[in-house]
Amino acid sequence: MNKFGKLIFVLLLVSLVFASCEFIDTEDTNTYTETTPNINADSASDLVFGVCEGGYTVVEIKPDAHKNVVIPDTFEGQPVVQIEDRAFYSNNNIESVYIPSSVKSIGEEAFAECDRLSVVEFSDGLLTIGEKAFYECDKLKEVDIPNSVTYIGVSAFQGCDSVANINLSENLEEIGEYAFDGCDSIKVLRIPKGITEIKNSTFDCYKLHTVYIPNSVKYIANQAIGSYSMREVHFEGTVEEWLQIEFESEWASPCFVKNAPLYINGEKLTTLVIPEGVEKINDFAFYGVNSIESVVCESTTLAEIGESAFELCQKIKTFDMPDSVVEIGKKAFKYCTSLESIEIPDGVTSIKYYTFYECKNMVSAVLSDNITVIDEYAFYQCTKLTDINFPKNLERIGYRALLGIKIKEFVAPDNFRYLGSSCFEGCSLLERVVLPDGVTLIPQAAFQNCRALVSIEIPESVTRIGEFAFQNCESLANINLGNNINGIERCAFKNCLSLENITIPETTVFIDYEAFDGCVSLKSTQLPEGLKEIGHRAFGDCISLESIVIPNSVSSLDYQIFAGCTALKSIVIGSGVVKGIQDALAFAYAIEDIVISDGNPAYSTKDGVIYNKDYTCLVYYPLGKQDIEFTVTDGVTEIGDAAFAYAKYLQKVILTEGIVKIGRNAFDECEALIEIELPSTLVIIDMYAFVDSDSIETVYYNGTQNQWDTIQKEYGWNMRTNFEVVCLK
Repeated sequence: MNKFGKLIFVLLLVSLVFASCEFIDTEDTNTYTETTPNINADSASDLVFGVCEGGYTVVEIKPDAHKNVVIPDTFEGQPVVQIEDRAFYSNNNIESVYIPSSVKSIGEEAFAECDRLSVVEFSDGLLTIGEKAFYECDKLKEVDIPNSVTYIGVSAFQGCDSVANINLSENLEEIGEYAFDGCDSIKVLRIPKGITEIKNSTFDCYKLHTVYIPNSVKYIANQAIGSYSMREVHFEGTVEEWLQIEFESEWASPCFVKNAPLYINGEKLTTLVIPEGVEKINDFAFYGVNSIESVVCESTTLAEIGESAFELCQKIKTFDMPDSVVEIGKKAFKYCTSLESIEIPDGVTSIKYYTFYECKNMVSAVLSDNITVIDEYAFYQCTKLTDINFPKNLERIGYRALLGIKIKEFVAPDNFRYLGSSCFEGCSLLERVVLPDGVTLIPQAAFQNCRALVSIEIPESVTRIGEFAFQNCESLANINLGNNINGIERCAFKNCLSLENITIPETTVFIDYEAFDGCVSLKSTQLPEGLKEIGHRAFGDCISLESIVIPNSVSSLDYQIFAGCTALKSIVIGSGVVKGIQDALAFAYAIEDIVISDGNPAYSTKDGVIYNKDYTCLVYYPLGKQDIEFTVTDGVTEIGDAAFAYAKYLQKVILTEGIVKIGRNAFDECEALIEIELPSTLVIIDMYAFVDSDSIETVYYNGTQNQWDTIQKEYGWNMRTNFEVVCLK
């Protein structure tokens, strides 16, 4: 504050004090130096003092004190040298305070939460401001720190959200973390030249739009200069000096949130020249700098590009990488959406994860033959990348590493061993893949949505096809799985629309659910002996599949395995299947004939209809069987649950004498059924036995009305039907 401003401030305070205070005898008045405002004795009487080293300290303010406080520079002839911790803490009365030059330190929380404090005048001579000294003084509008101050403590002005201007001491050596955090009215900030470290959230100020950082700064912590309004970041030094700054993480970059431009000595940085002698570009060095358009490396000693060094530099089109580089950090060029090409030097041995993530305009990448790993997300969604060579020493490709790129061919080198999940997912132009012996797994979604893929060579070393591995590979007509596959996981070939036939290796023990679901061109497949499990809808909607044999090694079948197979008319079920037949054939509307292999301990067939082993229970009537009338075989005592459900051709069914039970949903939605004959031996009609068979007109019961009335009829047995029951005796 200039001298004229200080004079006005003092005169205002004096007038306020004289207007509100009583005069006392002069012998009780403190003696002040000539530079101290001429106030009356009550100014000192508002305060409680304590003895400290070098003089007196202000301990507290009295409850009935005036709202405008002028701290005297002496008390009882000794200097007032400090303000004690919490001296004015949470005082809701004071509105202004003058601190004389005699005061050297302000203690912790000295003025914290003084809700009405709007004006503070510091005097030259003050050395330190303690932790939370002015914490959440939310009416304070300006902070003018004198040049004598060397230290500002942690959270000293945190939450002073009305402070619009701060002038910091040119001799500051340290500013504590959170010191000005939440001072959300500050728009322009100039950090003093003596500061070497900007600590965590020191200037996390929402409206801050312009910041000046001196070349003395060597370390910036997380959110040290955080703002959602940042427009310009000015560094008062050279590029070489900027490269010496260590950033704690991406959150430390002052350009991060709004991708602000960086100015070096007042000039907007558009062409970044890495000067000779630079050996490393530090982690996060240019994170979020949205002014750089090209990078030229003059340094012949540059060896390392750090983690996220250029992440979110969305205007970089070209990057001249020198041969000296041996290390490129993870996420180094992530979201460099304008980068068009890159050439990786021979010294680099791996492309780390997220390195070129979503470089959407990259069309060419030249990789060193010494690269052994392309790690996860390395070229993820580089959707214009058509030209990339695969190094001769490449051993592995990580999770989603090449997802969405536009290559047509991948021929892996001989020493290649590992594909990560989704590594080529969504490569819509990929037509041909060749994998060498040594690869053991086609992992989850490895080639999912590769709609142009027509050829893939799978080596004998592969033992498993992962879930979704070839889902939606619409052009894949034939595939050789080799001879060592032990499992095909869920949805592995789902919606491979052109797949016509596939031979399942003898080593395969399971086909998981929906493995071939939607393979509409699949006409035939041979399931191997040794197969143990077939999952839910494994062949669902294979509308060209005409027949299939379930091997003897399968013991149970999952639900709806052949649902929607509109051409599947016959099926042979092996001797090992002891449960799940009815569930497996649900919604297989075309099946007319079912054969159970000899030796099956649980099931038998007659005329294509499935019974239990001793023919006492009718288990399943084929949905596509075209007979319009059917008489149950003599000796049957039970109609199983859902036995005739959805049989669409039957018009008349005769249940023979001896049958005692009709199971749950036994005739559910038999859309053509008109007439049914029930035996006099019937005891139980289970729940929903005839539900939704609304075409039935008459049920003939071969007994008396009294007998009919004694039959146990469970809830909903005739729900949504309107038939007449006629007792024949």
